[in-house]
Amino acid sequence: MLTRWVRGVVVVSLIVLTATGQLAVAAKAKRKKKPAAAQPAVAAKPKGTEPAPKTAKTPREVRAVLPFDLGDAAFGGGISIVGADDSPGASQVRAERPGEQLWIPFSITSPGMSTPTIPGAVGSELRFGGQIDMGTAGVSVAHGGRLCFRKAKEGWVYVCGQGQVRVTDTGKVTNLGAARTVGSCLDLLSSPDAILREGGARDLGRLATAADVPRVVPRLAELLRDSDEYVRSGAAEALGLIGRQECLSPLRAGKAKEQDWPAKGYFSEALALCAVNALIGAANAPQLTGPEAARLFNEGETGWATETAGRRVIAAGAAAALMPKLSSADPQERAAAAVLLGAARYVPAKDALKRLWQSDPDENVRSAATRAFNRLVP
Repeated sequence: MLTRWVRGVVVVSLIVLTATGQLAVAAKAKRKKKPAAAQPAVAAKPKGTEPAPKTAKTPREVRAVLPFDLGDAAFGGGISIVGADDSPGASQVRAERPGEQLWIPFSITSPGMSTPTIPGAVGSELRFGGQIDMGTAGVSVAHGGRLCFRKAKEGWVYVCGQGQVRVTDTGKVTNLGAARTVGSCLDLLSSPDAILREGGARDLGRLATAADVPRVVPRLAELLRDSDEYVRSGAAEALGLIGRQECLSPLRAGKAKEQDWPAKGYFSEALALCAVNALIGAANAPQLTGPEAARLFNEGETGWATETAGRRVIAAGAAAALMPKLSSADPQERAAAAVLLGAARYVPAKDALKRLWQSDPDENVRSAATRAFNRLVP
């Protein structure tokens, strides 16, 4: 009896399961799938419109150490080696900043030969111009240019300018500065390395054109507040080289706030370069009267600033226009005109300069005229 009951339960269970399965299948069949929405046809990309492959980012510039040693005797301040009249093989050594000291001993290497030993403590600056042969190495810089280095713990480090350094023993030639552009120099202004910031700033003065002024001058003005005095000085130099109206106010404000005496001298030099543009009537020059511009120039005049100013006068063809300023009632203007005409090697000014040298009532004018006249006499 129990067996029959169990069998019945099993049979009923199978019937229920079978019926349940059939109902589930029927319900599934009733649910129809919604047709998929039609996808718009994708137009084939014409050839040549594929995105360009990503290129590797140009590595940020790092310090370039001079491949030879120029001596490590104790010395402080900026030093300069320049080619006399840019003649190959000719060289002279001079300090370029007011109050700088300069000591260049020569060590005898063999009979009839001497090699300059350039001493320099950390922070010293070395500037090359023209063609310099120092025995162990040679430096070549384009006419009117400079190649500048600063002494760091690891040696002389490239700062700015364009030129070549050739090591005599190995013949290795290192090209410096040719790859720098306005864009790469602007990038250097954000470098954590102060020497690279300084170099980027100074080379902006060398490379920036009128079209670059809106993006370059504000960045240089910011650097006038940099924590490093060499960076501040380099930014001031660049603003002076650009020399436009936009540069005048930042330089004046920076000079007023500057506490470092050598850096303050760089601000004065930069203002002198701005003043030159006003004196020769250059486009977008600072808005200064003749006497105002002359005073700024005379206050900040240095050897390098004078040479740079002379090249500007020549390039602008402005020497003849400066001649009337030699007769100005303002002694500052007479003195500045004399210096600029001498720097431009303007021979027609020789007689007028001689008269000023011999008879001007102002001592500073007589001194300026004497220096200018001597430039014109072989």
